[in-house]
Amino acid sequence: MDWNIDRKISSITVDNCSTNDAMIDLLWDKLDSTSLMLGGDLFHMRCCVHILNLIVEDGLDVIKVGVSAVLDPRYKINVLEFYFRLLFPTTYKEDVEKVRALCYKLFKKYQSPSSMMEGIGDSSSQLSSIDEESRSKYDVYMLRESKRSRTIDTAK
Repeated sequence: MDWNIDRKISSITVDNCSTNDAMIDLLWDKLDSTSLMLGGDLFHMRCCVHILNLIVEDGLDVIKVGVSAVLDPRYKINVLEFYFRLLFPTTYKEDVEKVRALCYKLFKKYQSPSSMMEGIGDSSSQLSSIDEESRSKYDVYMLRESKRSRTIDTAK
C-alpha cells in the first residue's frame, strides 16, 4: 500500500447493506490487524442512524391513522365538547356551538377563492380547493353532530 493507509485507518462505519459486509471482509484480509487501534476491535462499526430511521418509518406507518385523527377538526370538536361539558355544565352547549360556527365560518372562508386570491389576480383556477362533495360532507357532519349532541343531552 503506497500511502500507508493501512496504518491510518482506525475504524469504518457502514450501514447494514450486505455489500458493505463483503467489502469489510475484503479489507480485513488486506490489513494487518496489529497496525489498527485496539487490534482492530473498533474497525467495523454499524451505523445505527440508518437502522433507527427504518424503525421510525415503520412506527410512523403504524400511528399514521391516529395522528390524522388527532389533526382532524371533527375530533377536536368532540374533545372540546367533552371538556366543555365537564368544565361548564350549564353553558357548554352554547360555547360548543360558537366554536362550531367559527370553524364552519373559517371553513367557508378557506373555500372562498376570492378570499385566497385577493390582490393576486385571476389565477384562482390554479389553486386546488376542496370540492363540493367534501363541502357537503362537512355540512352533513356538522348537522349530524349537532343533532347527536342534542339527543345525548336529552337522554341525560
